[in-house]
Amino acid sequence: MPELWRLRALATGLGADVEEVKRLAAIQWLDYDVEQVRVGEDMIMIPLRRPVSDATRRRIQKIAEALAEEEL
Repeated sequence: MPELWRLRALATGLGADVEEVKRLAAIQWLDYDVEQVRVGEDMIMIPLRRPVSDATRRRIQKIAEALAEEEL
């Protein structure tokens, strides 16, 4: 897996979103998909083995929201 600075440089060079480049890198190098959960202005990225059901995605969203609430 490339270092984070390399992924940021690649995203900048491509004019792409760095979060999307990180997600694609995780899929390629780790054979994981990444579930991106937005909680307010924050984003939590969770690596998951494919495939994941819609029900699991909803549970992940609820857990992420609960974790964010605890931090506030």
